[in-house]
Amino acid sequence: MARCCQGLGAAAPAPAADLPSSSSGATRPAHLVRLLRAAGDDRLLSQGRRIHARIVSLGLEEELGNHLLRLYLKCESLGDVEEVFSRLEVRDEASWTTIITAYTEHGQAKRAIGMFHRMQQEGVRCDAVTFLAVLKACARLGDLSQGRSIHAWIVESGLKGKSVLANLLLHIYGSCGCVASAMLLFEKMERDLVSWNAAIAANAQSGDLGIALELFQRMQLEGVRPARITLVIALTVCATIRQAQAIHFIVRESGLEQTLVVSTALASAYARLGHLYQAKEVFDRAAERDVVSWNAMLGAYAQHGHMSEAALLFARMLHEGISPSKVTLVNASTGCSSLRFGRMIHGCALEKGLDRDIVLGNALLDMYTRCGSPEEARHLFKRIPCNAVSWNTMIAGSSQKGQMKRAVELFQRMQLEGMAPVRATYLNLLEAVASNPEEARAMAEGRKLHSRIVSCGYASEPAIGTAVVKMYASCGAIDEAAASFQRGAMEDRHDVVSWNAIISSLSQHGHGKRALGFFRRMDLHGVAPNQITCVAVLDACAGAAALTEGEIVHDHLRHSGMESNLFVATALASMYGRCGSLESAREIFEKVAVERDVVIFNAMIAAYSQNGLAGEALKLFWRMQQEGSRPDEQSFVSEEIYRELERLHAEIREIGYVPDTRLVLRKVDEAEKERLLCQHSERLAIALGVMSSSTDTVRVMKNLRVCEDCHNATKFISKIVNKEIVVRDTHRFHHFVDGSCSCGDYW
Repeated sequence: MARCCQGLGAAAPAPAADLPSSSSGATRPAHLVRLLRAAGDDRLLSQGRRIHARIVSLGLEEELGNHLLRLYLKCESLGDVEEVFSRLEVRDEASWTTIITAYTEHGQAKRAIGMFHRMQQEGVRCDAVTFLAVLKACARLGDLSQGRSIHAWIVESGLKGKSVLANLLLHIYGSCGCVASAMLLFEKMERDLVSWNAAIAANAQSGDLGIALELFQRMQLEGVRPARITLVIALTVCATIRQAQAIHFIVRESGLEQTLVVSTALASAYARLGHLYQAKEVFDRAAERDVVSWNAMLGAYAQHGHMSEAALLFARMLHEGISPSKVTLVNASTGCSSLRFGRMIHGCALEKGLDRDIVLGNALLDMYTRCGSPEEARHLFKRIPCNAVSWNTMIAGSSQKGQMKRAVELFQRMQLEGMAPVRATYLNLLEAVASNPEEARAMAEGRKLHSRIVSCGYASEPAIGTAVVKMYASCGAIDEAAASFQRGAMEDRHDVVSWNAIISSLSQHGHGKRALGFFRRMDLHGVAPNQITCVAVLDACAGAAALTEGEIVHDHLRHSGMESNLFVATALASMYGRCGSLESAREIFEKVAVERDVVIFNAMIAAYSQNGLAGEALKLFWRMQQEGSRPDEQSFVSEEIYRELERLHAEIREIGYVPDTRLVLRKVDEAEKERLLCQHSERLAIALGVMSSSTDTVRVMKNLRVCEDCHNATKFISKIVNKEIVVRDTHRFHHFVDGSCSCGDYW
């Protein structure tokens, strides 16, 4: 009150042309209102105050109070609005609406809502403008309960048909995450472009991307043409390349392809979906590009591992005079796998004085860690103001490189410097211990870490509990792995990932029966197994020779549609083979008609060999090559073959064979070179044929040229085994008989 009076008293006399004198006769309220309106429209606060002073002197402040309120509202002078409002003896809906609007526009939403409630208590009727003002306040606060109660008042007042009010309510419900209420209102209201945008945005923000896109399509079917913001939202939520292309077509039809915000959203959508070529096309065709456009494109290249393209784009950006922002440098650092490019980014950060920025610093720290430059990471780590993310990045880098000792040292330093470990810290440390089970300190460090996790209250988190189980299992402490699983988060809180961890760990370490026990308990707890679970259980069944359990798992896989998956089919064939049910193994193998790979061939070859059917194993070995699958070391099953090959090798050396180790280009000693020559695939196949073939001929199919040393060795083998060995390579058939080859040593 005092401030207002001082301001009014200090006002300079107004020119006669602007203000009426008391003797001019021009003191009519209508003239004063016109002057107030003109001062407000032109935002002339000092002029308005002079008019106000004259109004006070004429005793017309009460009569012209609402006009004064509107003047000060337009001039953005909240203090003057409050002073005038406080002196009014009679306040109508216009007075209350103006003060509510003033508080809302000056960021005092709570006071605006408070004024609305006072207005209700004084029995003043609200109009659409009042509701609009208070709804804006609710929207700014994100106050859903206030929004709901005001919605009820709007309905009672008979103003629910006003589209501007409905649109604002729609926005409040959407921004507060109450999408169900937003959509209920949306379906009942008279819709315009603003309504559609609000409904699409509400679903997009809540993660209901499919519904957001459905609304986008419905909008067009109802004849509402999308605006820029509509297209941007739709491009943000599209999940497939076909959807992006369809929206792109609408963008073209709307003539908005060259609009900066739309072209940026379009390029970002293509990039996010992995279609970088189309993203680059849109980016290059854009009439204008700002730093946001460059950031989107640069981030896409980096995140998809196209580092050479990212580096070129970054250089082009600098060449075109676009100054990279912090976001640019963070985007470029994220996913960067090129140390040279990473150093370029770091150089730009130094030039811009951003090298000590904690967000960018952490991104660069992660980049150096991923790019295998621990020294540069450590140097940067000492320079930036570290937070938990920085420490975790350094610990993660050591963990991923198997440096358990270094990871533990960093963890200890982190605590000494008063930085509290977080969830990611413990996950990284558990990984470091699990990757170094052979270290003497590993088990002790793992136990200390587990104890710390329990005391910090993280043991109940499934991800942490799973990592603890894996850590104990990797260190060979199977009993502790099982115990930590049972007490860590209580079985009824474990998810499928946790169950997979314990079942796989037990199975891999030869505890098949215990793994099956956990699988049964998983079923009792109502957790549905996935492919990983089933493969682990099948492996456990094979190890425990539990054919009945294996058949139960197979039945589940058959009904869930997972049986045809190659990964699962391989595990099934292996399980049946190891349990002695060859017919079932063969049936599974033959069902996989199109996509058989070397792994499932190996599983079936192993099944035949383990059941004493070496001849069938050899036939399948030839068939594998005919179907285009190249044998690997697992194809030769299976220890007897290697022993047979060693025997043959020793015998042919006695009769004059000398390995030609010049053919081995690797930098290893002579003994290792000889071993590598001895284990070439054709020799392993010949050893298998010699062992399993009852005929006088051994046939080997090879999809590469026979090397000179294998050719020489096979001549000697044919002499000592007294069999014809027929080898088909890429050039011809070689018939080895009694120490000679049909090719005459020319091929």
